[in-house]
This record gives sequence, C-alpha cells and structure tokens, in this order.
Amino acid sequence: MPIQAVLFDLDDTLLHHSPSAQRALSRVFAASLERGETTLERLRHLNDSLYEVLFPAILSGEHTRASARTERFRRMLENGGGSATLEQGAVASEAYLSFYDLERTPVSGAVPLLRALLKQVQVGILTNNPFKTAQDEALLEVSLEHWYVAQGAGMNKPNPLFFQHALERMRVEPENAVMVGDSWEKDVLPARRLGIRAVWFNPAQLEVPRSDVRVLGGFEPLEQALNVIVGL
Repeated sequence: MPIQAVLFDLDDTLLHHSPSAQRALSRVFAASLERGETTLERLRHLNDSLYEVLFPAILSGEHTRASARTERFRRMLENGGGSATLEQGAVASEAYLSFYDLERTPVSGAVPLLRALLKQVQVGILTNNPFKTAQDEALLEVSLEHWYVAQGAGMNKPNPLFFQHALERMRVEPENAVMVGDSWEKDVLPARRLGIRAVWFNPAQLEVPRSDVRVLGGFEPLEQALNVIVGL
C-alpha cells in the first residue's frame, strides 16, 4: 500500500527532551547536588514519575500545565523530607522552564527530514504533551497542519484510539500510514495493533524486540531515513 501519511512522536524523536530536562534539573538543583543531598539520576526519575502522576489532572482540567509543573517542583523540593510552598515550587518551576527552553533543540537531521517528507506525504505530530507550543513549532522550522496533543484529543499514547483519532482527521487508513517514535511501548506497539507501519527511532541502539519492525538509529543520511520510513 502506498504511504500517504507519516506521524511522528515529538519528545526525543524530533526534539531533544531527556538531555534538555536533565541539564535544566542540574541547574535548578545545583546547590543540592553540590551538597550531595541528591543525585541527578534521582532527580530525573522523580521529575518523570511526578509528571506521570499529575498528567491526568492536566487532561481533566483540574490543573493547567503551569500549575501542574509548579506542584511537581513543590513536591520535588520537599522530597528530601522538608516542606515547600507553592510559591517556592513556582520559582523552581519557572527556572526549570527557562533552562529547559534554552537547551531544547531539534534532533540532528529532523528538520531536513520533515521538509523532504512534506513534499511526498502528509506529516503529523502525535504527542503526549498536553499542548502545542509556539517554541516547538518554531524549532521544527516547518508549518504542520496536523498536530495532535493529548489534551485536545482527551486521550494519550499508548491508547490506539489516539492514533485512530489522528488518522481519521488526516483521512488516511492505517495501512497507508507510518508512525515514527522512540518509545517501543507508546509508539511502536499501539501503532502495530492498529495496522500502522511502525518505525522505531532507536539512537541508543537498544536491542530490537522484533525483527519485523523497521529501525532508525538517526535521521542522517537523509536518503537512508526516507527509505526506511516511506520506502517499500
């Protein structure tokens, strides 16, 4: 079947997230790290786990993205056994966001790949981020009509209905679509369950669980990436 649409995950697929978050955390908690009160790995794990805990409240409207981030950092500040106010959480949250935005950059080769694909097929973003941001749009350097975020759809990955929601709006059947993402559980498996061809973005060169899944270690050289994604 000819490929008519390519969906991309956003964080750690098209735009760097994990290294950006780690560097931002190291700056916000620099004093605690210097005193040996915590480790960067512990902070990273706590940041990720609290994000997952608070994410449903963003989808339900109980929290805005900003208020959820403030609460996340309030809890991180008091994780050592002390107490922290919402005001302290807000200060830490804003500092983190400023550092994170400075560190967030496109994955090498992502922008040329998007430009090349847009000449051939529809291209969309399917992300668990609750909102589309102007900064992320600017970093990708292309105008994408199809951008599907968790809050707008009222669901998130790995729910296959989220993938179906995107394809219905793009008017593309699953067998004519490709999903490219770095998460085996959230991108690859649900796409395959729906009949979408999946490409695992695997720059860390982790062991591939299945031999019948296409794998990309990077988006360069461009022709090679295009062949893996939309080639027969």
